[in-house]
Amino acid sequence: MLERMATSMQMIADNAAAMNISVGVENHRRHLGRIEQTERLVRLVDRANFGVNIDPTNFRAVFGQDHIEGVRRIAKDVVHVHLKDHHISAEPQDDSWRQAPNGQYLKNAIGGEGDADWPRIVRLLKDAGYDDTVSLEVVDLNDILASITKGVENLKRVIENT
Repeated sequence: MLERMATSMQMIADNAAAMNISVGVENHRRHLGRIEQTERLVRLVDRANFGVNIDPTNFRAVFGQDHIEGVRRIAKDVVHVHLKDHHISAEPQDDSWRQAPNGQYLKNAIGGEGDADWPRIVRLLKDAGYDDTVSLEVVDLNDILASITKGVENLKRVIENT
């Protein structure tokens, strides 16, 4: 499956390169939810303008892998970053928790207030040379405007202090 994806991504990346565009795939779901799958696809595509639109929490939310280890291994191949946050528990605390494929329970959190280690993520990305846009994925929809405002404040603080 990754080989077929790589062939398609090579064609896309080659066409995009002619327009000076980078192409990124998100580490998510069954085919790219594991660190080693994402690494392998990048190696198979083997194009300078191809990389990862990294969402560190997907490594742990989908398959229970260490999101910091995922960033450490993928950081040099990142073309874009988007961060979100969850609370994680072995047991649901109430009806707002959902079970992830790895058996853990997740609850959406305001960015920077959950269990994702944003300071370490940002440090690893900076150390790898990433100095571009970081997007906030808002997953706490209880009060969307407050979630956006607080999440952006938290993200700015982490970037400035890391």
